[in-house]
Amino acid sequence: IEVVFNNDNSKALKYINESVKLNSNYYESYFIRAKIKQEQNDIIGSLKDINESIRLKNNYNEAYFLRAQIKQKQG
Repeated sequence: IEVVFNNDNSKALKYINESVKLNSNYYESYFIRAKIKQEQNDIIGSLKDINESIRLKNNYNEAYFLRAQIKQKQG
């Protein structure tokens, strides 16, 4: 996760993808991956991941906020 904050999105995405493979029920991995994809302008992928994060933890307020930001970016 520290990699994400160092703005190395390609490396961060690699680690987050591995995290999802290891535990596909961990909502934060999808949240982080959605943020990375949003920064890479992958709106469809970002929405898919943030929706999965919300599905896994439906009271995750930060995820709802991020989804609103993604949808706003989508237009």
